[in-house]
Amino acid sequence: TMAGNLNDLWRYRMNDSTWTWIAGTGLINHPGNYGSKGIPAVYNVPRGRGGAFGWYDNLRQELWLFGGEIVQFDMLFAGETLNDLWRYQLSNDTWTWMGGSYTPEQPGVYGDKGVASSDNIPDSRCCGVAWYDRSQHELWLFGGYNSVGA
Repeated sequence: TMAGNLNDLWRYRMNDSTWTWIAGTGLINHPGNYGSKGIPAVYNVPRGRGGAFGWYDNLRQELWLFGGEIVQFDMLFAGETLNDLWRYQLSNDTWTWMGGSYTPEQPGVYGDKGVASSDNIPDSRCCGVAWYDRSQHELWLFGGYNSVGA
């Protein structure tokens, strides 16, 4: 058996103790299919990764995914981090690439502290902390491991 990253999405139902495979390939180190930024499509899927950040928007019934680490044992992208942002809509079972890059090891664009900008983006990273502020409809991200400078 080969070791590597997965990109499969599963749902667990507590009322009947069953798992359902929802999306993704189930293949090790799948490169994903980014499609067009901001456009949902049934063929879109994030690449396999570990240590990603995740949020759930209960109001809009959306799952969110940011970054993570690619650890491929063929050494192609061993230990590199991502800064891509994805949304999964439960209503139509589609992934949408929302921002960031499909290329690993991206530096961040910090802009001015406290000033929002569509140009800003966090560095590629994994393994930090994330949460969702439902009252403000905001995703929050803190820290993590950045291999860009490694």
